[in-house]
Amino acid sequence: MIGAVKKKNIDGLTLVELTFAAVLMILTFVGVLSTYIQCSNLTEISRESSTAMLAAKSRMEEIRNSTFAGLDGFHNTFVLDSGGIDGSVVSYVDLTSTRVKQITISVSYVMKNGRIIGEDTNLDGDLDAGEDQNANGRIDSPIQLITSVYNTGA
Repeated sequence: MIGAVKKKNIDGLTLVELTFAAVLMILTFVGVLSTYIQCSNLTEISRESSTAMLAAKSRMEEIRNSTFAGLDGFHNTFVLDSGGIDGSVVSYVDLTSTRVKQITISVSYVMKNGRIIGEDTNLDGDLDAGEDQNANGRIDSPIQLITSVYNTGA
């Protein structure tokens, strides 16, 4: 057996294979970490939206517990400072009809990241110049409840 080459039995990994495995693990870790951070942000947005909706529902319950004649007093604003969010809750009562009154409640608030939700950018409850983005004469928001109340006594 002159000239026969004996093959070595190599059981390890090459540097290229190790580098590829390390890059693959890093990319997987970054993807999982990015997903976790995004889910955390979405959870915070959901919590703040739920708190704002709870404030709107609470205001609506106050209005439902009043008499039809007393609805005119709910055309106002109050500052929202509960549940860890700051903002304003604006109630509009349509006073054009004596039989039916439409009530609109809008909640504008600032999120923890500084983003303002709703048209009331300074959160004072008043419609200032430049805030009415859709030119309807009211403060609108994604957190908005609208209902109609009928006068059954007239």
